[in-house]
Amino acid sequence: MISDITRRPKDSTLAYFDKLIAPFKCADDDTTGITEADLVAAQDRTWRHLRLRELIAAQSGGARLVCVTLPMPRRRAVVPPALYVAWLHALATAADRTLLVRGNHAAVLTFYS
Repeated sequence: MISDITRRPKDSTLAYFDKLIAPFKCADDDTTGITEADLVAAQDRTWRHLRLRELIAAQSGGARLVCVTLPMPRRRAVVPPALYVAWLHALATAADRTLLVRGNHAAVLTFYS
């Protein structure tokens, strides 16, 4: 159980993320990139993903493989695709080898003959 996941990420991590999304930032009237309003609306989620990145790097940096559950886009919460992919990039690059895993809550039976 992670107790301090809601803590603010380090300044270096926030600077890394700002540099990561800089090419995708756009004006508030543009709908093709990430606006300041989008960043403000998703700040808590962004900080949680960045804090998780820090914890993965600290606890599993030397692991051969790190498996992370893929963050699910929430219903009725509009997050720009560029911001969602930036979250994925931040998580996937936290360790040398990271596997993002997601299921669809369906039982699957695979049979090879």
